[in-house]
Amino acid sequence: GGSAAVLAVDPTDREELVEEGRLVVVTNQYDELCALHKLGGLPAHQETVSEAVRLAAALAPSRLSAVQAAMARHAEEMAARAVVLAKTGRLPQRQAAGGATTVEAGGGGSVGGQRRGRGR
Repeated sequence: GGSAAVLAVDPTDREELVEEGRLVVVTNQYDELCALHKLGGLPAHQETVSEAVRLAAALAPSRLSAVQAAMARHAEEMAARAVVLAKTGRLPQRQAAGGATTVEAGGGGSVGGQRRGRGR
């Protein structure tokens, strides 16, 4: 006989190494199924797909709240940085992980027109 399917939400790299198939379920805050994508591997049984859709719908509100909170924090940070830039003509220095100081410089082909470099 076959073994029961194990559903992993946002699997780790290690979990992805042993997966036998992937099912991506996308729902919105209205519990509407927006996308369903089956990537290779073993066939997905109807019960497994239904459970994955129910799980995605149950997780959607908390995930949406987390994304909205992160976007709000980012917007506040960008607004504060814009104030400093307008007053001083320079972007503020930020403390990076490990205690290194980073300096933002305008221009240069990265996202948002900014790149990071080491402060001197």
